Amino acid sequence: MPRRRTILATPVPRCDPEPSCPLKHARRTGIHLSPEVRYAMESTWEPRDLPVLDAIVQHFDEYGPDVATVKQFAEATGLEVREIYRAVMALSPTYLELSMSIGGEAETAIEGVTDEARRAVGQ
Repeated sequence: MPRRRTILATPVPRCDPEPSCPLKHARRTGIHLSPEVRYAMESTWEPRDLPVLDAIVQHFDEYGPDVATVKQFAEATGLEVREIYRAVMALSPTYLELSMSIGGEAETAIEGVTDEARRAVGQ
C-alpha cells in the first residue's frame, strides 16, 4: 500500500512553471494536502466587503434613512452589480438591513445599517 504524505504548505512543482492551484498540482503528483491547504479561501473583506460597507455607511450618514439599491452602489463604487450584491449578502444581517426584490440583484434594497457596521468602518 502506498505511503501517504501530508504537507502543510503549498507544494512546489518540479516541472510546472506556473502552478495555478495547489490542489490541481496535488492531484497531478499524488500528494495529499492537509485541510488547511485544501480549503484555503481568499478573504473578501478588504478588497470587496469593507469598501462596499464604507460606501453604504457614508450614504446613510449623508442621506439619512433614504433606502438605496445595489445598483446605486455599483454606480457609486465602480464595481459590478454582481460584486455589490455578493458583498451585501455577506454583510447582512450583521451589518445591513435588506429588503429583497423580485426585480433581481440590482434592485435589492438596503434599508439601513447597524451599529456594528458603523464601528467596522470606524465611525
